Amino acid sequence: MKRICLILLAASILFTTVNSLPSYHRFHLRIVGGEDAVAGQFPYQASIRLLDNFHRCGGSILNSRFILTAAHCTDGEMLVPSNLIAVVGALYPLEGGYSMNVDRVVQHPEWDITVVANDIAMLRTAETIVYSDTVQPIALPTHNIVIGAKVVMSGWGMTSVDGDVPNILQFTESTTISNEQCIQRLRGTMFENIISDSIVCTTNRKNVGVCAADSGGPLVEVTRAGHKSLAGVISFGIPCAMNYPDGFTRVSYYLDWIHKTMEEFRWIAGDSE
Repeated sequence: MKRICLILLAASILFTTVNSLPSYHRFHLRIVGGEDAVAGQFPYQASIRLLDNFHRCGGSILNSRFILTAAHCTDGEMLVPSNLIAVVGALYPLEGGYSMNVDRVVQHPEWDITVVANDIAMLRTAETIVYSDTVQPIALPTHNIVIGAKVVMSGWGMTSVDGDVPNILQFTESTTISNEQCIQRLRGTMFENIISDSIVCTTNRKNVGVCAADSGGPLVEVTRAGHKSLAGVISFGIPCAMNYPDGFTRVSYYLDWIHKTMEEFRWIAGDSE
C-alpha cells in the first residue's frame, strides 16, 4: 500500500493541472531544457483545457475528429466532454489557435492509475478540425519504435518543478532506450516495477525532460528525415528532469484499440471519413 501511495504521489506531482500555477504573462521561460518552437513546427500539437481556457494537458491530432492524449488527463472533471476545449494550431498558451468543443472522451477500458497502466485516451471534437499550415494530423506508427530512435517531445508544461511555465510552445529531442535499461535507470524508485511492453522510455541528461502539463502530449519519431510518426504519449516521470528516464505510452501497442475507437465513434457521429 505504501508503494502504491508513493506512485500516486509522484504521479500527482507530474500529472497536476495548472490551476495554481503563476500567470502565463511572466518573463520568458523554457520547458525543462527545451527550445522555443516556431509557428507550424508542431502542427499536430493540441492543448487540452477546461472551460476556463487554462492549459491542462497536451494531445496529438490523429485526424479531423480525433485527438489522442493520456488517460490521466481525462480523469475527474475532465472526463465530462462538455467541460473540455481542445485548442489546435496554437503557439502561445493564451492566444491564437482554434478552439474546438469536445463531444466524446474515451479512456482505455483498462486504465489503472495505481500502476500507471494503459494511460491512453481519445477525444472526439464536436466539429471538424480544419487543416492548415499550422494544423495537421500526425501519422500513426507502422512499426514498434526501435531502441536508439531519435524522438522529439513538445508541450506547454512547467519549466521546473517549482512551477515556472512557458509563454510559448517548447520542444526537446531525446533517444529511446530499452525497457531493460529503463528499469535499471529507475532502480530504487517507485517506477521501476511499472515498465512493460506498453511503455517506451527515453534517456535524458539532467535538466532536460518533461514536466507537469506536458502530460498527454506527443512523442514523435524523427529518425528518418521527412518521416514522422507518433511513437508515444507523455505519461510519467520523476519530476522534473532529474536525470531519470521519462515514460510514454507506446502508441504501436494500442493501434487496434485506437482504430476500433475511431471507427465506433465515427459511426455514432455519422462521419464518412
